[in-house]
Amino acid sequence: MHLRVRHAICLLALLLCMGASIAFAAQPDDVEASDIKTKADVLAGFKDPLQQRVAQLNRLTIATICFAALGGICGAMTSSKAKVASAVAAAVVVALTSVRVQVFHADIDSADAILAELEDLDDRVQSQFGLYKVNADQVNSERLRRGSATAAQDPEFASGMAEIEANAGKALEQLRRIDTDRLKLKKRVGSIGVTGTAKPSSADTGSLSVFPVVYAAGRNEPGWMKSLPNDPDYLQDRGESVCSANYGAHEYARYDGRRRLAEKLRASAPNTPLNTIIKAIDSSVQDREQYSVAENGRIHTYVWVRLFAETARSSVRAARATTPRVSWKGEGALPLNGRARVANAAANRRGTFAFDFSVVRSGRSSSVALDSISTTEDGSVGSTRWSFDVSTADGARLFSIPTRRLDDSGKPTVCWPQTNENLRGTANYDTPGTLRVEGFLGSDY
Repeated sequence: MHLRVRHAICLLALLLCMGASIAFAAQPDDVEASDIKTKADVLAGFKDPLQQRVAQLNRLTIATICFAALGGICGAMTSSKAKVASAVAAAVVVALTSVRVQVFHADIDSADAILAELEDLDDRVQSQFGLYKVNADQVNSERLRRGSATAAQDPEFASGMAEIEANAGKALEQLRRIDTDRLKLKKRVGSIGVTGTAKPSSADTGSLSVFPVVYAAGRNEPGWMKSLPNDPDYLQDRGESVCSANYGAHEYARYDGRRRLAEKLRASAPNTPLNTIIKAIDSSVQDREQYSVAENGRIHTYVWVRLFAETARSSVRAARATTPRVSWKGEGALPLNGRARVANAAANRRGTFAFDFSVVRSGRSSSVALDSISTTEDGSVGSTRWSFDVSTADGARLFSIPTRRLDDSGKPTVCWPQTNENLRGTANYDTPGTLRVEGFLGSDY
């Protein structure tokens, strides 16, 4: 064989091997990241006991001071014959009280300091885990979307994947450093004799995060459900969802919270698409707490979300809108009045969805409202970011479904949008027609 031909074949083989190694490199360590966050969530369970300890120490301090004052008064009221003994007893009581109060103050200062560090560690974990998860999910989504693409076939794809994996790796390294701080803080908590109450958790298939079990209605409702803390440095809101599966409800509510934050930021960037704002703030949003209630087979979930206001505004100012590719499409009959459904013609690993609508006729137009989304395949490991446009077959757009993380662990997972999402539009038509839904993967915009 000619030498140049042999060289060309060897070079091609080398490129194919390199490409395969890049395309099928080990994915970021989801298990380790999830484990670190789980341990941090357990440590966060010490917040309430610490706050109770501080309150208890304050009460003991006040009681001790009152006891010393009472001792002094009793000493002053004794007969002249017992004056010396009473004075000595009062002096001893005051001295012991002073020592005890100083100890209480030291304990209070220590507990307050640990509480502040717990809050800081919790914020750091939420931020870095969110950043890690965004990049890890994007890696999974891209691998599934592109299949066995190699560097030799698509160098741009391989380069992009390497950058995303590097970002996930950096976030994971930060989580490891936070875990070291967590161990030190745990020892300090133990040194003052506080017993924690670990957050209850559930392990749904594909879940990378830990979230509370479902509570009975009206029980254990946290304070933030009634009123979010007043903090001018943060933009805050509560995301909401009603779904048939724990993890699906958790993910949907998280992104409903991001949608609400994006709506607040849209006033300062009216020409920026909502999905672009959601993408810009996604990795900076902190998922603080969750509360869930199970009723009639449906899981109603709330997630408290927040982000630094100044960081958010900077991210939105720097955001640039892109034109996403259509990754999913479905059509169904659109009646003048009644119900409509749009679904896959067949199962598809890139996305298998069913959308149910209510159609209400009024005059020569019909109001079309989304009733539910059923997800049998979300397109990646874990949950996947999707947005959708709903239109008639002639291209008249009725409304858009902003970015959501959809999950298929329920096979299917059904989510019922809430009224405040305003997922409805009006169509003008005189005869039954066709309803169209187009989906866009979050990694594409």
